[in-house]
Amino acid sequence: LRVARISAILVTLLGVLLVPLFMMFDSIYDAHGAFTAAITPPLVVTLLLSVFWRRFTRKAAICTMVGGMGLIGFSLFVPEIITPFAHGVPMADLGEDAGWLGGMKQYKFMRACFGMVVCMVIGIVTALFTTPEPTSRQQGLVWGTLKNDPALAIETSESKSD
Repeated sequence: LRVARISAILVTLLGVLLVPLFMMFDSIYDAHGAFTAAITPPLVVTLLLSVFWRRFTRKAAICTMVGGMGLIGFSLFVPEIITPFAHGVPMADLGEDAGWLGGMKQYKFMRACFGMVVCMVIGIVTALFTTPEPTSRQQGLVWGTLKNDPALAIETSESKSD
């Protein structure tokens, strides 16, 4: 109960602290798109690579999350690095009132494409330069090992006997 109370207080404080950032946007839709495009790519890439690629390691997952969030955070201040990934979408002209986080309004959705590519490169390169986990530790955690998982085999044989 104490952890729930502390978590509720911290999440409320975080929400209050984010109000000035959300006020920078014209609508809640724009704000949601910008924040989703900035937060989601490292999570998605790490999850997909860890589930579907046996070679993906813990170190690669950490590097993907930290490096991806760092480069996406950097793109908030220097949005020009997203231009090669923008596929012809021009940067918005914000004028003088852009502010120090004006890059957050630039390339709101193209930032997700940038993040996916950058995180994928970080994850793959790091995984190739780290020692892979033994197959015995991956049983039931990676897609190709599900058919060899003893717990799943027992559960399946019991359900067939019913």
